[in-house]
Amino acid sequence: MATSAQLGVPVGAVAMGKTLGVFSSGEATALLLGALITILVVTVLSGRLLDAVTGGPAGETARVDSASSPKDQ
Repeated sequence: MATSAQLGVPVGAVAMGKTLGVFSSGEATALLLGALITILVVTVLSGRLLDAVTGGPAGETARVDSASSPKDQ
């Protein structure tokens, strides 16, 4: 979800460029495709980065052990 916010600048640039007529054929599409590929790569690698920083599998620190819930104590 955090990476989807990064689409605002390329979309704005394409909208402005199309309005002003500064893009030639295919340039607007290439700009948006490049942004989408960048977001895809960041999304795929963010789990690995989390593993490298925390030293464990991604999401391990967020896991809740149901055996130790407060209502059982």
